[in-house]
Amino acid sequence: MVAQAPWALAVLVASAPALTNGAAVVPIPSALSADLATAIGRGLDYLGRAQLADGAIPLCWVATAPECSVEDTTWTGAMVSVALARLEDPRARKIRDRVRTHLESQREPGDLWRWWARDDKRHAAVPTDLDDTACALFALGGGSKAHLSSLQAYRTKEGRFVTWTAPAAMEALSREAIEKRLAAGFGQRTDSGNDVDSGVNLNVLRYAASVGADLPDLCRWLSDQLATGAVARSSLYYLEPAHLYYLAAHAASAGASCLEEGLRAASPDIVRSLSRRAGNVSSPTATSVFTLLHLGVAGPSIDAAVRALLAAQGPDGSWPATPSISGGHGSRALDTALVIEALDRYQRRARAEGSRPREDR
Repeated sequence: MVAQAPWALAVLVASAPALTNGAAVVPIPSALSADLATAIGRGLDYLGRAQLADGAIPLCWVATAPECSVEDTTWTGAMVSVALARLEDPRARKIRDRVRTHLESQREPGDLWRWWARDDKRHAAVPTDLDDTACALFALGGGSKAHLSSLQAYRTKEGRFVTWTAPAAMEALSREAIEKRLAAGFGQRTDSGNDVDSGVNLNVLRYAASVGADLPDLCRWLSDQLATGAVARSSLYYLEPAHLYYLAAHAASAGASCLEEGLRAASPDIVRSLSRRAGNVSSPTATSVFTLLHLGVAGPSIDAAVRALLAAQGPDGSWPATPSISGGHGSRALDTALVIEALDRYQRRARAEGSRPREDR
């Protein structure tokens, strides 16, 4: 594969035809198929090396810092485990198994989880929360309607879930960072000193769908947030809009089909966003590709984005880190897993379709 600079994405997407209702034959060259398999394999090798001794996946305090100040978190491992869930490669299975062992070790009374793992010196800085809990249980394939019912105490009168189980127990530094984001207009403050975040609620909805529970009021609100683009402002903790659409696609795949209408309304904007990824051909591009493939969208713009992702892979098999969580947290390991997931999904579709005409929708 001939390496291309990250800015190549803008050129590739700009030169590709816009998505239309027509049909176009877009062949999948055998060389591209080989490139996909090689990139996925190199990415898995990197993740295997990056995984911490306890099975956690490292997150960096500042994603873009020259040196990674490692955080041991539960959320990162859960995200990576889910991203690799469909890969049958033994390397992916080993990474998932080690993550799940770590997640089980972090379970707290009431089947709750928190951001920092017990071995991290900041473990007590924040209380247990619904985001880590929902992500961990979904990754583990655990949970139940009975457990979900126990979380009803953390819902607002509008039916939305708050983030923290005990916000008063949060240390001052963490509270200060949250207050800055709230003051900037992200998320929603509650009267009880808690907050409501659309990304957190998407993950809770995914968990609820996975145990067969229906939360129609919550789903209508989230679908509206997706359709209008307001989802980015209603998230306090998730910095990248593309990641929020990705979370919604995962929730819909888990059974929250009520989100499909909002995702489809947002799909033209998601396609257009690919052309604005010139400086960050990593997880924002990958999660956009994943969401569009979930919606059945096909076309040269997606093919161009995939080629740009292949070209952006580093010599060590990783992809660049994206600031993903409030405060700028992120890591190459997290981005690499999200890119692998998108490439694998694209590869699966290519194998299923072969060289058949693909409809741009």
